[in-house]
Amino acid sequence: MDEDVVTPTDPGRAGMRPSWFILLGAFWLVLWMNQLTTVQLLLPQQLDTSVDGGDWTDGVVTFGLIFSVVGVAALATAPIAGRLSDGFAGRRRRPFLIVGVLLGASAMVFLGQQSSSIGVLVWYLIASIGLVTAQTAAIAMVADQVPPHARGGVTGVVSGTQAVGMILGVMVNVLLGLTVPMGYLFLGGALAVIGTVAAVMLPDPPVRRANTVEAKPADRATTESIGIWRTLREHRAFRTGLAGTVLLNMGNALVTAMLLYFLLHGLGLPIEAAEEQLLVATSVYACAAVIAAALGGIMSDRIGRRLPFIVATIAIQLTAAVILLVAPSLVTLPLAAALLGLSYGGFGSVNLAMMVDLAPDPSTAARDMSLVQIAQSAPQMITPVFGALLIAGTSGFAALFVATALLSSVALIVVWPLRTVVR
Repeated sequence: MDEDVVTPTDPGRAGMRPSWFILLGAFWLVLWMNQLTTVQLLLPQQLDTSVDGGDWTDGVVTFGLIFSVVGVAALATAPIAGRLSDGFAGRRRRPFLIVGVLLGASAMVFLGQQSSSIGVLVWYLIASIGLVTAQTAAIAMVADQVPPHARGGVTGVVSGTQAVGMILGVMVNVLLGLTVPMGYLFLGGALAVIGTVAAVMLPDPPVRRANTVEAKPADRATTESIGIWRTLREHRAFRTGLAGTVLLNMGNALVTAMLLYFLLHGLGLPIEAAEEQLLVATSVYACAAVIAAALGGIMSDRIGRRLPFIVATIAIQLTAAVILLVAPSLVTLPLAAALLGLSYGGFGSVNLAMMVDLAPDPSTAARDMSLVQIAQSAPQMITPVFGALLIAGTSGFAALFVATALLSSVALIVVWPLRTVVR
């Protein structure tokens, strides 16, 4: 057997080295920094209609509509990229990492130059396609190279860098006083340099479909015929996990994507003060998320249980929504941000490990993980349009927090049946 060939169910030897964790963390850091800083800070500023004397709710609705269109594109892109990655020679992931990074970085630079809603939509769509392609391949690497008993720690890195990427991107923009075009240029440059270097250096051994027995043509045809919808239909636990992921992320996105608008128009802060408070809230959120991601993933690996962590993190998000609904203020915001960060970080690391465990077929890891990627990312892109409509329809933010509480409650109900198949 070729010395460099591994199977989908065995860890690649390089996949457990410290350098592998560092490279994977750096790659995800710049991906998250581009995706989340754009959502949290740059797009709301770019689409703010109140600066020209218009109704501020118009900008919120435009923001939400753009996100909904981009979210639909992500729904289409992720499974296509996953299927192409699975079918690539040796199931190599690196080409998709590099293409996704370079496409996303280039589009981010052009996005910063746009002054019309159409221009913003087009270039943000292209940037998102690049980011989703890279994310799908990176998640598949975890399934390819990391054994089940160690996946919680690895997915903790993925979830933890999400929080760090968000705070780092916002911090650089706010503290350096970057304009919107300069902010996008910084993000695109970091993605191009760090993302490309990490993608080139990450081990990417070829993967055979079988360890010792070559699959028969009929078997291969059968495997290829199991498409995405059939996978969802036949694997109830996997489908349920995806539903819980969507609901949790929708609830989180309703608050985090609209946070700058809440500070500006809910609490009535001027733009400078709102940016400072956004940095504070984001920092608290990020620190809590990093801690929860690291501890949650490692602890779930050690005790061999996932579901208790999933249930607890959803309940924590529900608590944060209730706090913001009952007492929305600058005093309670850091507490709610901490709870949201604990929920998101802990859920992200443990849930991703659980979904990798529940994936139906190792030979289609990228395709199946693309569904997980959609469940994680699409709500962040689609949900803001519903949040924008809630805000515009009620001229306030209470409905936003009610919706988050309801989504969290439904998520608890949805994931509870997994107790029969997930420890």
